[in-house]
Amino acid sequence: MRRRRFFIARDCIRSRTWRDASSVISPSRMIDRGQPRCPLWQDQLKWKAMISARSKWTRQPAVWLIIAFCSSVQTQVKRRGHADWIYPQPDATYRIHHYEVTESFCSENEEKPLCDFLKRDSDNEPIRFYAHHRDVEVTLGHRKQLVLINDFEATKSSKVVVANLTSGIQKQIDRRALAMYRRHARPDHRLWISAEAYEFSANDRQVLIKMVLDDVGAATVEESIAASRTYREWWYALDSQAGRVVCEFRAKQFPARWWHCRTR
Repeated sequence: MRRRRFFIARDCIRSRTWRDASSVISPSRMIDRGQPRCPLWQDQLKWKAMISARSKWTRQPAVWLIIAFCSSVQTQVKRRGHADWIYPQPDATYRIHHYEVTESFCSENEEKPLCDFLKRDSDNEPIRFYAHHRDVEVTLGHRKQLVLINDFEATKSSKVVVANLTSGIQKQIDRRALAMYRRHARPDHRLWISAEAYEFSANDRQVLIKMVLDDVGAATVEESIAASRTYREWWYALDSQAGRVVCEFRAKQFPARWWHCRTR
């Protein structure tokens, strides 16, 4: 139901028209937005020369060369709202917005063998902020003190965690929102629903999360369809420290300034 690990290059291609030189230059705009800089893109003279070629027979192979060369980096970063989400992989470094994220294998904890580190430009050493055993995606807050984490701990289960780089405290913040969603939306009990974080507010005091349908535990197709109709794509604004529900958005869309909501 939900993408987990990789963002397919095909999605990147479909989201942009790779038919003329002007649209192909869109990778430079991705760099400006904070995406990890592919070495081929850094040498702008080279790739601009390739993509500005008049002949499509020269230009199209150049475009695919850029995609093939940079896909290993770009498939691990995705921008949602005002946040750049990183899918860290072992022994790889992802640098954006004056900080870098790395992941390595930890031997001291067998239950959570993967450790994630973050190093800001002001840090002397990388800070270990989280440990897990499967997949995560992370983004650093605007004030560069809090890390927002989507921990995909199982195939049909995930959790939202906030890690404080200064205190080292980690807290799961989605439990209250999940309980409220089940009370108000009343989804079918056969639905596997979990929360997924979207972004921090401008001051990092709130977190926007979405209720996501992971799977349906039905015996037949008819039962699955009927159960899926009870799913509601709702959003929640949460206190980033305590996990308190600040506001519930009973719609597929949320306000542009969602953090100004004070209904709860």
